[in-house]
Amino acid sequence: MTSLDDAGGRAQVVGSRLIVLADQPKYTGEGTGIKKITGGDPVEINPKYEKRFTAVIRAVVLATNNNPMIFTERAGGVARRRVIFRFDNIVNEAEKDRELPEKIAAEIPVIIRRLLANFADPEKARALLLEQRDGDEALAIKQQTDPVIEFCQFLNFLEEARGLMMGGGGDSVKYTTRNSLYRVYLAFMAYAGRTKPLNVNDFGKAMKPAAKVYGHEYITRKINGVTQTNAITTDDCDAFL
Repeated sequence: MTSLDDAGGRAQVVGSRLIVLADQPKYTGEGTGIKKITGGDPVEINPKYEKRFTAVIRAVVLATNNNPMIFTERAGGVARRRVIFRFDNIVNEAEKDRELPEKIAAEIPVIIRRLLANFADPEKARALLLEQRDGDEALAIKQQTDPVIEFCQFLNFLEEARGLMMGGGGDSVKYTTRNSLYRVYLAFMAYAGRTKPLNVNDFGKAMKPAAKVYGHEYITRKINGVTQTNAITTDDCDAFL
């Protein structure tokens, strides 16, 4: 995965239509390379012993890993294109088929013909991918890898910014979990055992895409120089407040 973020690493996949990243190690980063490749943007290529150049790599990226990738990019570029499939059912040793890879390989032509027949209309495939992208299976992974997304499940969002104040800074007297969204977030992080909470500015930036995951819009307004949000707590917050 990290090779796609590097101009030298990308030299290996120039001209590819399918990039397979098997058994990837734990990854945390912006996902700069994969975002540009899947978005059809030009990327810099730095092949060994040759001159650097720029190219568009129009490819689908298929990555498998045991630990879900953590993307710190908050603009939605990765989230819009990322479709998660979860395969976590453990097969008992006695039920394992040692010849399964060979059996699947022998059936590949039939599988491809079946896929082409079922998805003769590309829009049908696209609709199913969007359904998977936004489904409960993907949401569980997003909650696991992004504490702000996990936190947002405990909130409701009003139509106007008349909810909790943001309430950052060190004034713990003026801002408490009763009136400050950021204080509620810190309480959740402590309860969940998360040791690296975002600062108030980064938290504010992360709230918009996190709320969008649940189909909500996060909005704010300024009142006398103070930020008020449209987020309010729910009864589910009682567990950590």
